[in-house]
Amino acid sequence: MNTALKKFENSLETLGLKSFTDKAERFIVAFSGGADSCLLLHLARYYFVPLGKTVECAHLNHMIRGGEADRDEQFCVDTAKKLGVRIHLQRVDIPALAENGGSLEEVARRERYKFFSSLAAEHMNTVVLTAHNADDNLETVVFNLVRGTSIGGLCGIPPVREEIYLRPLLTFSSEEIRRCCDDSGIDYVTDSTNLQTDYTRNYIRHRVVPVLREINPTPEVSVGRMCSSLRLDREYLQLEAERFTAEKCNSGIPTSETVMLHDSILSRVIIGSFDKAASSHGVGLHLEKKHVDEIIRHIRKAEEKAFSISLPGDMVFRCENKVGVFLHSSQCVSEVDLSETILEFDKPVLKNGYSVVLTKDITSFFQKNENIYNLSIHKSLKFDKIKGNLKIRVRRNGDLFRYGGMTHKVKKIFSENKLSAIQRRTLPIVCDDNGILWIPGFPLRDGTYSGNGDTVYLVCLKDGCQDLKMEC
Repeated sequence: MNTALKKFENSLETLGLKSFTDKAERFIVAFSGGADSCLLLHLARYYFVPLGKTVECAHLNHMIRGGEADRDEQFCVDTAKKLGVRIHLQRVDIPALAENGGSLEEVARRERYKFFSSLAAEHMNTVVLTAHNADDNLETVVFNLVRGTSIGGLCGIPPVREEIYLRPLLTFSSEEIRRCCDDSGIDYVTDSTNLQTDYTRNYIRHRVVPVLREINPTPEVSVGRMCSSLRLDREYLQLEAERFTAEKCNSGIPTSETVMLHDSILSRVIIGSFDKAASSHGVGLHLEKKHVDEIIRHIRKAEEKAFSISLPGDMVFRCENKVGVFLHSSQCVSEVDLSETILEFDKPVLKNGYSVVLTKDITSFFQKNENIYNLSIHKSLKFDKIKGNLKIRVRRNGDLFRYGGMTHKVKKIFSENKLSAIQRRTLPIVCDDNGILWIPGFPLRDGTYSGNGDTVYLVCLKDGCQDLKMEC
């Protein structure tokens, strides 16, 4: 135990946890009864209590394994009593909650952290110790790697999360933990589901990691070093992004000021700005890489003076006068261009971030405008079927649109096709004297695509058009 205590103390230093444990007065150990959490509870008890600090433990019965789960709960109660440590118990029917959505693993993790957070909130200067070890970190990195991750995923399990959750065993391997328990006479229980391979993490543990050990006997050590190095790099990039945001982004992201920023910094500026704006409107979603890349691509276009990009959660990135801001769609209502504009051949009409073009030569059009074919929605129709002038406007109350042999309420088809609020307000509608002729993402009006007249083409350009899920 003395050797383990010494390594535990060194881990607090090397993992950057010492400043947190020095300030903390109350420690809650996440206690499952397995070897990892049993060793952690013993180490915390023997290390922190002599320093005048309080050590408690918390056990959540997931009610997944029936009698075995009850056995684990009783074991935790007995162990806590033996050590003179207060234990907090809670039972949650995870299988029942998972029926409402989410895997057992996801729901169990969510409920555990909800339980731990509620306990930590009871007293100031409380931290929660979780027993994640070096093998857990290795499995997490492998899992993130095969999913396709950024530097954040390759950083593995963070030693500190939200300044509440500390992981002091990240330098201990699973084998080392079990050996220490056996040598010190520390009893523990084994979760039978850990031996099954139908869970992704268990599959990695039992099938993938053994193959890695044929290449390197201690991959958890090597991956741990990599994570530590990458965390330093990520911290630097994040600090640079926060510095730029603090100095330059009081009124939004100044696109002209981002010219010298590397994409790795700019992407963090964008993500941070989005998260701040989204949270202020109760939007819990995060930007995906494709959205960040889309925004950067527009910002890098020096000639582009104004643009607007629809984003998840009814958010929008709007850039005007070379300043980009994240807005909720509710903030954009008064700024939507409600006017009606006549559409002439080869004269693009720019309205609410969409560009609509009428052309006779579609091949020449796409040749002149490289790289936009896949970003466009376009239709061919007969010119003699157009009645009067073509006009571009947005949806109006009572709009009707006839296609597929039926007359549809525009409001209803927008709702049925799950268009975002900003798309419903800004999507261009092409009309002639007979009413609506085309809405990008939907078919043409009945009777306009056949006839003896010349063929002409309608093109809608806007990166956001990629997000429309309707049939063209």
